[in-house]
Amino acid sequence: MTLFHKIFSVQFLTSLVLLFSVFITLQISTARHFEEIENMIEKDMVTTLSDTLCLDFERHGNWNHFRRSPQSFVHLMENLMAKKEFFKVLPPPKAPEPRNDNGPFPAPVKPGPLAMPDRERSTPRFGPPHRRLTLFDENKVKIAGAFVRPEDKDSLKISPILCNGKPVGYIGFRKMDRYPDAFKFSFKNRLNDLYMVGIILFILTGTASFYLSRLILSPVGKLTQGTHALTRFKFATRINVKTNDELGRLADDFNRMAATLERYETMRKQWVVDISHELRTPLSILKGELEALQDGIRPFDRAHVDSLHSEVVYLETLVNDLHLLSAADTDALSVIMEPLKPVVLLRSVIDTFAMRLEQAQLSTDIRLKEDHLTVNADGARLKQVFSNIFENNFQYTGKPGTITVWDKIQDNTLIIGVQDTGPGVPPQSLEKIFDRLYRVDPSRKRSLKGSGLGLSICKAIINAHDGDISATLTKEGGLLITIHLPLIEP
Repeated sequence: MTLFHKIFSVQFLTSLVLLFSVFITLQISTARHFEEIENMIEKDMVTTLSDTLCLDFERHGNWNHFRRSPQSFVHLMENLMAKKEFFKVLPPPKAPEPRNDNGPFPAPVKPGPLAMPDRERSTPRFGPPHRRLTLFDENKVKIAGAFVRPEDKDSLKISPILCNGKPVGYIGFRKMDRYPDAFKFSFKNRLNDLYMVGIILFILTGTASFYLSRLILSPVGKLTQGTHALTRFKFATRINVKTNDELGRLADDFNRMAATLERYETMRKQWVVDISHELRTPLSILKGELEALQDGIRPFDRAHVDSLHSEVVYLETLVNDLHLLSAADTDALSVIMEPLKPVVLLRSVIDTFAMRLEQAQLSTDIRLKEDHLTVNADGARLKQVFSNIFENNFQYTGKPGTITVWDKIQDNTLIIGVQDTGPGVPPQSLEKIFDRLYRVDPSRKRSLKGSGLGLSICKAIINAHDGDISATLTKEGGLLITIHLPLIEP
């Protein structure tokens, strides 16, 4: 099952469950609501009847007038219904069902002149309120009203008729065991309307879920196509997803990843070209020198041997540097960490270069003061970093010139700066001077014996020490190399 089908199924099933839950809840709550309304109306009705019958009892002093004429009780109830609005809210009447049994409830009624005729003993199960009312005396003997069967005991509610706090009789009210057909038909129509609306909403929800699932998964499809393109080395691939959600951010990350891969692919190709160039030049010199010796054009003397040796040394240095950078790329760069004082190590490197700098008319301005600080570092690798930086200063600083070295502490980090008096590098070259085999001079002349790997090696070594190295231009037009090394926690 595809992701589209999974998302669509989840949304569709969720909508279905919610819809049926709403249907069931509406049906139950509606029926319960009507039942509560009926109970409230019947309660008010019984209270009103009790008050009315109490006044009638006080006026006659007994219930004999209802015993003599049960129909007068019916007329009293009908008159009361005509005056009270809440009686009209109850369901409409239904024709009474004839009953042949004439047993009393809850006390027996003796046959005699007060016994109700058969037509009066009919039991209207679902008629208007007065046809479901029964009047009992204080002994709970039936006086007038609807006929009560013994099996109607559970559905009969009996309320006392209180006059001056004393029960003088009882009102029996039998609830409907089902709604009348007209009321049930109206209620069913309302539910059918709700069902129709629900079905329409269900169809609309399914349609919306379908298109919403396609809309949500559209970026996923584009990401899939872009990923397949990257596997075919099409690193210029970009995807256009105009959303602000997680998929939009994922698409942006994909584009950044593709741009990074494209940049690294360009660097890789340039790396191969640069290495080929760097290796071809000394090899061509060696080949020319050796052929000249073989042909006897040049004598086999010490000067020519030294020239060949210098090219071999250059090749060895280049290969070693390339090996070091390759090891750094694979996290296989060998570093032996131990506590040491980098400022003291830096001073020793400066002393090593002092004679050469002096001969090249380059003075030094030493402003180091944090000799006591300690970091975890590989002394040989760190010395290589300082040496490469001073070698660059020696090669590229204009003569006469000055090299300034300073240090400071910031956020438990030792910062070392090496600054020259220029000439600096073009601003567009600042981000590239740490790239491998990069030279500011586009002609790539080897007159200065530089391979363009020195600062790349510095960056690899400093990164292996969890530090950072950067280059900026100074106001005086020189170049400032800044090194950040984390200090050992005290």
